[in-house]
Amino acid sequence: LNNLVAETDYLIQLFISSASDGYNNPAQQLGVSQNDGTTLVAYGYGNPPNALGQYVVGTFTAAAGTQAFTIKGLVGSGFPRVNAIQVRNLGNPSTPPPIPQLISPVNGATGISSDTTVLLWHLSTSAGSYALQVALDNAFGSVVLNQSENDTMVILSTLLDSTTYYWRVNAVNANNVASDWSEVRSFTTAPPVPPAVPALLTPLNNATSIDINPTLKWQAAYAATSYHVQVSASSGFSSTVYDQSGITGVSSAVTPTLTGGAIYYWRANAHNRHGTSSWSQVFTFTTTATGTPAVPTLLTPANNGTNVSVTTLLSWNGIADSFSIQISNVNDFSKAINFRKIANTTQQVAKLWGDTTYYWRVKAYNGSLSSGWSSVNTFSTGDDGSGGSSVTAPARPRHRSWTRDYGNTD
Repeated sequence: LNNLVAETDYLIQLFISSASDGYNNPAQQLGVSQNDGTTLVAYGYGNPPNALGQYVVGTFTAAAGTQAFTIKGLVGSGFPRVNAIQVRNLGNPSTPPPIPQLISPVNGATGISSDTTVLLWHLSTSAGSYALQVALDNAFGSVVLNQSENDTMVILSTLLDSTTYYWRVNAVNANNVASDWSEVRSFTTAPPVPPAVPALLTPLNNATSIDINPTLKWQAAYAATSYHVQVSASSGFSSTVYDQSGITGVSSAVTPTLTGGAIYYWRANAHNRHGTSSWSQVFTFTTTATGTPAVPTLLTPANNGTNVSVTTLLSWNGIADSFSIQISNVNDFSKAINFRKIANTTQQVAKLWGDTTYYWRVKAYNGSLSSGWSSVNTFSTGDDGSGGSSVTAPARPRHRSWTRDYGNTD
């Protein structure tokens, strides 16, 4: 090697294109020896890294402007193919590296996140490492961070909120000779920011036919680092069937398995080191019914109700995939209005006869499985079909019977 500077450190690297010679004789170890016979670098192919193309790295201090080296296989009969040699000037061991130039934050910056404070500076030629100091005063009498860094960037996550800090960097070479300190810069961290309330996504509010092992999803909340999710069979969350905190993502698979055909309520809040948000809006969902459904319970019109409107709403309690209703003016339902495949627990009925007694009942279905018919309730419409006003409805046969079907009749 020519044109070296005496008493200057250099780094030598070799790029290997083949692990053996042309006769398939592998070199198990590679050496770079100086002209005095001492081995500068030894590289064993049997130890990681052993991929082709790896650099073999060593440092030396030049004794004169020209220096000879020998590259040879130390173990085995083969010799690796070297297609590149790189030598880099590391500087005089007694000469300090250049003073690092700071990049960011800019001096006097405000609103810097205390969770992810990024300090960045320019590379200093011949620097092997850097010393970083962060203090509460510009004289560095109250140092809160004093550490060595190999890179020109550091991310801090332990600083206080609403606090002014001062920082500086120096460069250190391979012989532990340090530069002077850089300029001193200051920055002020942002005030504490509690997380926003998360917005629930799925299952949608009032969703039905939800899997008994659902995955809950919500929108990411501003400044949140984790989330807490609760699922309950009670709208007041007096007890929970799923209660999980410390969730770092924006979804959570519910375990254990929920009950089929049941109503559940869920909510979420967000957390960071500054505090916890309020609970989100409460969403409710109904799981897919499984097994034979229970017999529905009739609600309205009240049993034996009178003066019911000819347009009335039938309602009942029940948990199932669907329901069927029968309405008749004879109590054996030999002639009836049939509503089938009803997904909800209400059904609007219109154009009933005035001054007529009706009977009605409901059956629940989960796929091909069905409950028995509910108990039969009865109600009577008013004379004019609107609750008994003075208007008289046209005369009709009092015991007429009929059959009508609505909805899917499969």
